[in-house]
Amino acid sequence: MYKKILVPVDGSHTSKLGLNEAIRLAKHHKARLRLIHVVDVFIVTPALDSGRHVVDMQKSFRDYGRKILERAEALVRKHDLVGLEDDLVNSFIEHIGISRERFHEVLERFRNRAIWRRSAEGAWEIPGHLQD
Repeated sequence: MYKKILVPVDGSHTSKLGLNEAIRLAKHHKARLRLIHVVDVFIVTPALDSGRHVVDMQKSFRDYGRKILERAEALVRKHDLVGLEDDLVNSFIEHIGISRERFHEVLERFRNRAIWRRSAEGAWEIPGHLQD
């Protein structure tokens, strides 16, 4: 019945119960799990004199979110389940020949949708001056 299951995680007790249920369903239906954790970095707005402090707080929110995902992923792996995203990322980084860490660095750098624009052909692209 289920092929893919999206599981939001936030580190709470309720979230862990939901993850356990998703694991049970995934095993029963031979489905794949995709874990998601949303970080609202705009929950704190920088004032003119506190910009660096806010950037540090936003980074700590992202780091904490990453840890939540890592713990959830460890539980999924403990049950011999593999997430769809993990398969795709591993295939992609192997194909282009970069490390997983570098992939996530690049992903984080270009996560801000405001920097993307449409080309004349309609494809999404990043302005050249922002690329390495």
